[in-house]
Amino acid sequence: MADYLWPYPVAFYYKVQIENLGILSFSEVSGLNMSITTEHLDEGGTQGYDVPTKVSHGNLICKRVISTDLNDQLTGWMNQHFERYGKVLPKKITVSLLNSDGEPHCSWILTDAYPIKWNVNSFSSQKNELAMETMEFAYHEIRRV
Repeated sequence: MADYLWPYPVAFYYKVQIENLGILSFSEVSGLNMSITTEHLDEGGTQGYDVPTKVSHGNLICKRVISTDLNDQLTGWMNQHFERYGKVLPKKITVSLLNSDGEPHCSWILTDAYPIKWNVNSFSSQKNELAMETMEFAYHEIRRV
């Protein structure tokens, strides 16, 4: 399908790639954000001005159906961090929005990423839902390419 039919990226067609783990399936990805913290400086007789002091970013949050594969590489990497706390094994994570041909329209590269939180959503006999897990990753830098 040609891109000229709909040139804008859609939020449901994306891929997440973790270094040495390949392309992984997630039902939801969030936390791609950056902000600049500023400090107000007063200047004699005027309103003063704000100057940038540092760039900060959020954590990457990925949700997926709980894997039934006991040899799942992502689960293995997560286990390495939480079983041997203090031992960080960072990896590069790439999140890409895809065009209609399945090629990256735009991507975000997160360097030196590592898991900091792993949560299994609650189970309930009152709901008809898939069993989900949420993974949160801290990272050093985010860059849009």
